[in-house]
Amino acid sequence: MNEEKLKFIKELKNKKSILQFEFEDGASWPVSSKMSPFSVADIYMTSPDILISEAKNYDVDDIIAYPVVFMYRHAIELYLKEVLEQLNVQVSKIHGIDELWNTLNAKLLELMDKKKRSDIELNLLPSKEEFDSIFEFHTVSPNSTELRYPDSPLLGGDPLLLFINFMNAKYHANRAREYFKRLEEILQTQGFPSKNKI
Repeated sequence: MNEEKLKFIKELKNKKSILQFEFEDGASWPVSSKMSPFSVADIYMTSPDILISEAKNYDVDDIIAYPVVFMYRHAIELYLKEVLEQLNVQVSKIHGIDELWNTLNAKLLELMDKKKRSDIELNLLPSKEEFDSIFEFHTVSPNSTELRYPDSPLLGGDPLLLFINFMNAKYHANRAREYFKRLEEILQTQGFPSKNKI
C-alpha cells in the first residue's frame, strides 16, 4: 500500500462520518471527487460488465437483472448529458434518453450545418445500429425510474424484464458508448468546446 493511500486512510479514519471504511489490501478505493461526468458514466458502464462476468459463478441472474440494465441505462444518460454540457447546452434534471437525445440531435445538426457552410462535411450522428442501441435502454426505462423503485410497473410484475439476455444488454451498451467516444474525439478534433474526455 503506497504512502498516499495510507495518508488518505488515516485522514478518513479521523473524520466522524458514516463513510468510514476499514480498508484491506485489494479492497476498492473511493473514487476521486474530481472525476469528470464521463468517468462516472464509465463506472456505470463498467460495473454491470463485472456483475455479468461474476454471475456465472453464482446463481444470481434474477438478482442482478435490474441493476445491470439500470446501470447501463444510467451510463448512457450521463454520456448524453456530458456531451450536451460540453456543447454549452444546459440540461436541467431531465432523465429521459429520448428528450436528451432530441436536444443533442438538434445541436449536432446545427454544428454540422455550420461546418457545411465552411465546405466541411462532418457527420456527428450515430449509425442506425448505434442509435438503436441507445434507444434499447430508453424502451426498457423511459423515465429512469422504472428500475429503481418498488412501486414501478416493471418491478410490480410487468414481465418485460423477466428474461434479460445479458450479452445483448452488454453489446448494446458498449456500442452506444463507442458512439459517444467517437463523438467526443470528433468534437475535439474539430475544435468544438470540450471540457472532459470520455
